[in-house]
Amino acid sequence: MRDSNRAFIVSGLGAAVLNAEMEIDDPPFPNIPAFPKIYWEDATEEQRQDKDIMWVTAPMFGKTRKYFLRSYTNEEKEIIKKREKWRLEQMFDYILKVYGWEYAIKFYQDSSWSDKFKKYNIVIDTRIPHCKYANGQCDLFCEYLSSGRCEYAET
Repeated sequence: MRDSNRAFIVSGLGAAVLNAEMEIDDPPFPNIPAFPKIYWEDATEEQRQDKDIMWVTAPMFGKTRKYFLRSYTNEEKEIIKKREKWRLEQMFDYILKVYGWEYAIKFYQDSSWSDKFKKYNIVIDTRIPHCKYANGQCDLFCEYLSSGRCEYAET
């Protein structure tokens, strides 16, 4: 493999996060457009005359349309927060189930993600029971559990 291609390979936590982002379902909240627009034909006369509004003319679906980008409403901002919080929680659960407790804790504590967890007031109990003898979560089919020698480690 050429060294120039190495930058495109995702591994470790990055691969787990990317997989989680692709595999989780869409949040059960309405989707809010990234760039909400008001089109000329839907604008009020006051908006059309407002000199502070910058109108953009662009080709869309075979015809030219005029629009401006509007700000999010308070209700839309709340929905965006709910969607982001839901996605983070689902990503954590997915990583925990598929990749195990070590990656899930790394995801929660990783500097680029921990800020988002704090932003949405998501607090996760990182004391996840895991096998003291093997690298994995405790489960009912573990040989240590069936033999009566089960001990789990605290993180």
